[in-house]
Amino acid sequence: LKSQTVRTRGHWLSGDLRYLWLFGSIAFVILLVAVINFVNLSTARSANRFTEVGIRKIMGSNRGQLVNQFLVESILQSVIALLLSLFLVKVGLPFFEQMSGQTLLWPTKGVGFIFIALGLSVLIGLMAGLYPAFYMASFAPMKSIKSNTNRGTKGKLQWGLVTSQFVTSFVLI
Repeated sequence: LKSQTVRTRGHWLSGDLRYLWLFGSIAFVILLVAVINFVNLSTARSANRFTEVGIRKIMGSNRGQLVNQFLVESILQSVIALLLSLFLVKVGLPFFEQMSGQTLLWPTKGVGFIFIALGLSVLIGLMAGLYPAFYMASFAPMKSIKSNTNRGTKGKLQWGLVTSQFVTSFVLI
């Protein structure tokens, strides 16, 4: 496992496989913390929309329409974030390569990468939107307009997400 040469799709890489696994694992954990943060922010942001949901229900929207609205908004945010991140990587990659003196392989030329990236983006959008969608759509219209008791309170899901973020960040640090 020390210094090995690895063949990946016609390219030869040399280096320590332990570093590859270590940095890959750290990158995955950082991405997981970012996903948890996105889900938590989406849940917290939805709590400020009680009045909107109540008015939409009074105007005739049913539960399915509200759930679809929240899910589509969340998925759109996730896809836009994916596109923005791909753009930033494309723009920043030459600068990073110049600083590091290394040429990095960029797997965006294949159709498989596009499908995997879009699939993960939609999955993350669904994860971030499911809880707020069903939570907000379950309230009675008048209760959601009049009541201020549920606004700003943290549920068990939010508490668990914030706790897992802090624990993960502490372990990484």
